[in-house]
Amino acid sequence: MKRQLSIISILLLISWRVWAATITSAGSGNWSNPATWVGGVVPGLADDVVIANGHTVTVDGNFACDSIGMPAGANNTNLNIAGTNTLTVTNDVSSALSLNKKEKIWGMVL
Repeated sequence: MKRQLSIISILLLISWRVWAATITSAGSGNWSNPATWVGGVVPGLADDVVIANGHTVTVDGNFACDSIGMPAGANNTNLNIAGTNTLTVTNDVSSALSLNKKEKIWGMVL
């Protein structure tokens, strides 16, 4: 039984990363709004987030992602964290990304 639980745990960890995707902003807007994201999918915990050139994404709740950045050469690209909301980033945060509240990003902080 213990061995079966270990195997199931390993498979769940592997499948979690398999479902990860790169989610890119389609335009400026709230993080929670599917219209803000290409494909209409709000980024989740395992996803790599890209805020496209000239877009401003506002974190309007408590969200998490694996990494967040912007394309090379992008400018006027912003991440705003509204009120007491937070964004948990488990890996990389692009140092080129314009942030209004760095202390509200948990995980890998600039």
